[in-house]
Amino acid sequence: MSLSELAEKTGISVSYLNEIEKGKKYPKSDKIGVLAQALNTTYEWLISLKLTKNLTPLANFLRSNILSELPLEVFGVSPRSILELFSDTPSKLNAFVTTAFDLARNHNITLQDFYFLALRSYQEMHNNYFEEIEKSVLDFREKYLGNRPITLEQLYVYAKREIGFEIDETSFADFPQLQSYRSFAKIEKKHKRLYLNHLLNNRQKSFILAREAGYHFMGIVERSMSYPWLKTESFDELLNNYKATYFAGALMIPETDLSADLRNIFQNETWEPHLVLRLLDKYNASPEMLMQRIATVCANRLGIQRLFYSRITHEVGSPKFILNKEMHLGGLHTPHSTVLEEHYCRRWLGINIIQELEKQIARGIYQKPIIGIQVSYYMDSTNQYLVISLARPLYPTPNINCSISIGFLIDEEFKQKCKFLNAPNVPERFVNGTCERCSSVDCEERAAPPIRLMMTKKQEAIQEAFYKLARRY
Repeated sequence: MSLSELAEKTGISVSYLNEIEKGKKYPKSDKIGVLAQALNTTYEWLISLKLTKNLTPLANFLRSNILSELPLEVFGVSPRSILELFSDTPSKLNAFVTTAFDLARNHNITLQDFYFLALRSYQEMHNNYFEEIEKSVLDFREKYLGNRPITLEQLYVYAKREIGFEIDETSFADFPQLQSYRSFAKIEKKHKRLYLNHLLNNRQKSFILAREAGYHFMGIVERSMSYPWLKTESFDELLNNYKATYFAGALMIPETDLSADLRNIFQNETWEPHLVLRLLDKYNASPEMLMQRIATVCANRLGIQRLFYSRITHEVGSPKFILNKEMHLGGLHTPHSTVLEEHYCRRWLGINIIQELEKQIARGIYQKPIIGIQVSYYMDSTNQYLVISLARPLYPTPNINCSISIGFLIDEEFKQKCKFLNAPNVPERFVNGTCERCSSVDCEERAAPPIRLMMTKKQEAIQEAFYKLARRY
């Protein structure tokens, strides 16, 4: 029944009925009685708070606080618009909510997982460039540094004098459970203390103190006190943590300086890995911070916008390589994570370089982050990428190693910007997504049989058989 038909039967205006439907107006008992009669139901049924059993998942969804926890406003969606959809097609949305919950449960996706996915989308939506944070860094530099580069000593001074931290670098040793954590901030009205893991090197200390400077200088209050965070309570907290991390990277690696360095590297006719490794010392930065900053500067200063950033970790002795952080700029690129229990291609540079790192560690010759480069041709795609990876132990976490990779989509624009692309010391290799979906029959690195591919071919054979059957007569 349309609203105009219901208005004619009840004598209630269409606009008022529309506002009732959207939850903006609450009719009095006499109007509810008229509506019940026109809709051929009872007064009690209309005012009942109970939904039918078929709509139980939708009822549970509405009773939960999930609508307030999801960062809808970040993406321009209001909770009211969601509720309007519910009122229009409740049965279809009930089916959708049920499906979403089943997927989350079957793949063990938590609300925190959703927060991280939303944060990644937020980064990609802004091309991983946040002008207001860059401006805050410039203001910080003007006030405290001038044209001088930031040093660990200056960060200590800022943390003590400006933030008011008492810095404790010994207590972490009393808690072996916290060995993989780097810092913990205790912030009270009259007392502030920053605990630093005693195993941190100077680069890691600089990063932690630069993050704390970001929180304080930008006036961020809602935040996680531990790093890495033990539990994220809200999307705003996760977003604020990212803002502080972004501030630290921009403070330690100025975009104008890095832009000049990268132009110099890309203009070389041959691949010079030492030029990238030198940046770690120049900016006193970790591989992860440097590679994140390179991705940001390439996309927003050098005009190289079609790229991906990924982080792979590996526990020594485990058959699993975990892709636990990624970002795609200029579209979703071929190498990306999957929630399925599949094995990533062992020809990925990010995996190969971890294997090389672990050989060096086993032989006792590892001294500093190692670097690799590769042109990756994807077997089942026309995409080609120039991939650069850095690998190191995930210090101070024991027996965990990681690689950080940036992949540049090789298109005509990138070919013009990168002079060493065809250099003899840049190896080329065919790669794929996962072993389970790979058609390569002679792959020596295969970690699992191509079961997904075989299932797809079986379905195609069945479809072809039905097609032939239909054409027989």
